Amino acid sequence: MQKFIIKFIPLSDERIYANQLNAPLHGLLMEWLPPLIAQQLHETDVNPYSMSVNYCQNYFQWEINALTDEMSTIFSNILLCESLAQFELKSFNQMSCAIIERRAETLSPKELAHHFYQRPSNHLLDLTFNSPTAFKQQGQYVLFPDIRLIFQSLQNKYSSIFEEDPKDNLELLEEVENCVSIHRFNIQSSVIYVHGHGVPGFTGRVVLKLKGNDVLKSYVEMLASFGEYSGVGMKTSIGMGSIKINHRKESINE
Repeated sequence: MQKFIIKFIPLSDERIYANQLNAPLHGLLMEWLPPLIAQQLHETDVNPYSMSVNYCQNYFQWEINALTDEMSTIFSNILLCESLAQFELKSFNQMSCAIIERRAETLSPKELAHHFYQRPSNHLLDLTFNSPTAFKQQGQYVLFPDIRLIFQSLQNKYSSIFEEDPKDNLELLEEVENCVSIHRFNIQSSVIYVHGHGVPGFTGRVVLKLKGNDVLKSYVEMLASFGEYSGVGMKTSIGMGSIKINHRKESINE
């Protein structure tokens, strides 16, 4: 899996916000892809990529995550190409944006599996939800962190990417639900805009408490590490559900 990080600045004085950029950047990404690949991605149930955009002081950071080798190769050829120095946002009156930095980070299947085979690092798992996160359950939006929905989403995405015959593992999901609880949280409601309509979710920090055997705790940590690339919940391909693990030195007090 690869994470492509594109830092850019708009070449305009017009004020724009990160939650307005998800749909335009997603549309731009689809334009850059070969038409057949773009069509296949529109038709797939679980996308082999995710993306998010955040504002960082004086620039925007666009992250595009490739979950398969095929998507890594495709995105690498496009996003790391030196000729891509700037781009235009059609929905902002062809606003030009200059790329000021780009890089790629890699997490191999072997490195991901290492989380499963090592002892869990902590009894707490500290997560930041960087972009609005939501889930769909029985046709309704769920706009707050829910243990079952978080790990069901991660489990389904992981299974779709790494297993030849992906299927629900409800017994394992129930074990995860029983061993994980919300220890503390600091969240707020937030939205991203898609074609002028606000899609609600939550952002902020959620600390999970892990109990039970080490194998299960290691599995939970592995899914969370995978989630830094896959995203969690709905609409991760257009910028929702971006998460980051805060490691011990960054964690809030226990």
